[in-house]
Amino acid sequence: MKIVPAKCPNCGANIDVDEEQETTKCEYCGDAILIDRAIEKYKIEVKVTNLPDLNNLLVLGERAYTGQDYSNAYEYYKKAIMLDPYNYIVVLRLALSKAFIDNYDDIDLSLLETKIIDSIEISLGDKEKYKRIVSESLECVKHLEKESIRYYESNILNKSAASWLNNRCIEILKLLEKLLFTAEEIDNNDEQKRSVQKNIIEFTEFVIKPKVYETNYVKRNGKRSKNSLKLKRNNRKKIYAFWNNTIDKYNSLSEDKISNKKMPFFQIDFHTLKAIGAITLLILVLLYLIFLLFFNKETYGEYSSSYNCSNYKSLSINEISLAKYDKNKKNNYINNIYNFEGTISNIQLDSDHPYFSVNYNGIKIYINQNDNETLSKKKQGDKINFCGIVKESNRDKIKIENASISRWIVETSEIINIEK
Repeated sequence: MKIVPAKCPNCGANIDVDEEQETTKCEYCGDAILIDRAIEKYKIEVKVTNLPDLNNLLVLGERAYTGQDYSNAYEYYKKAIMLDPYNYIVVLRLALSKAFIDNYDDIDLSLLETKIIDSIEISLGDKEKYKRIVSESLECVKHLEKESIRYYESNILNKSAASWLNNRCIEILKLLEKLLFTAEEIDNNDEQKRSVQKNIIEFTEFVIKPKVYETNYVKRNGKRSKNSLKLKRNNRKKIYAFWNNTIDKYNSLSEDKISNKKMPFFQIDFHTLKAIGAITLLILVLLYLIFLLFFNKETYGEYSSSYNCSNYKSLSINEISLAKYDKNKKNNYINNIYNFEGTISNIQLDSDHPYFSVNYNGIKIYINQNDNETLSKKKQGDKINFCGIVKESNRDKIKIENASISRWIVETSEIINIEK
C-alpha cells in the first residue's frame, strides 16, 4: 500500500488514495473514481497553483545543492515536496541532502534506497533523468563509502559495532547494485556504467575484509586483546558472486582488465592464525608428554635358550639391545647378547645366592652367579668380562641376572621389563 494525495474529479475535494489500487470512492461525494485520474488532477492543480513558489524553491535548492550546502538544500527541497510530491529531482535530492548532513550512525539507508527508487519510477523511463539520478546518487554513495571507512579507522570497535558496520556496508552494496541496474537501462552510456562498476569493485574489497575489534579480555600490559569479525559464509558467497559478475561486466567495457576474485575456503586473519599456532603447539607438547609417560618404555618378553657370548665385542650399558615383547605372540627371543668389562669390587660366595659386584663406568652392577668354581678364582680388583641381561635399572644400579663369565645359560621364562 502506498498512500498519495489526489483530487476527486467530481467534487474537487482533496483526498488520500492508494496508488496501487485502480478505483476508490470519494469520502466526500461518495462517487466511484479512477485513482490515476484523481492523482493526475491533483498534480495539475498543484503545479498551476504553486508554480511561482515551486520554481523559486527549485532554483534555491539547485544553487545550495550544487554548492554542497546540503543543510539549506534539504530545507528548500523539504518545502518544495509539499508543493510537488511527484517531482523526481525534489524526491531524489531531499533524500540525498539528508544523507549528506546526517551523522553516519543516523543515516537511514533503507529510506534512501526507497526514495532513489521512487525518483526512478517517477522518471517513467526517461533516460536523461536516469543518467542524472545515477550520477547524483553515486556521488552520495561514494560519500557513504568514505564515511564507512572513516568510521572503521577512527573508532575503537567492539563486536556489536563491527557487526553493525558489516551490515551497513552490505546495504550500501545493495544500493550500488540498484544504481548499476539503472545505469544498464541507459543505452550508449558505457562511461557511467564503468564508473558504477569500478566503484562496486573497489568498495567490495573493503566490505569483504574482516573487521578487527577489541574484546573484553585485558592483557597484562593493560591493553585489550583484539579479534576480527568476518562476514557469514552465505553472505560472502553472494558478495563474491556479485563482485566477480561486476568485474566481468567491467572487463567487457574497459581495456584495463581486472582479475576475478576467488573466495578462500577458510578466511583466516592474523589473530586467528596466532591462536591456531598456539593451540597446535600446546597439543604437540601434550602429545610429547603423553609419549614420555606411557609409551617411552621397552618391554621384553619370554626367553628360553642358551647363548655363547664370548665372541661378542664389549659395549656400554646403554647399548644393550633386546627383543621387544609382543603381547600378541606367545614366544619372544633375545636378539642380541653383549659382553661387559668391569672391575670386581666385591665377591660374596658364602650365601644361598652367590653374587659378585662390578664397577662399570662408576656404576656398581650386582650379578647373581651360580658358577662358584669359576668365581672363586677371582679376587677384588680383577678385570672381568661377563655377559647377562639387564633385570632392572635406575640412576644408582643395574641388576644383571643369570650371568656367566664365559657362557650364559638362560633357564627361566620370566617376563622382564626394562625402562630406559
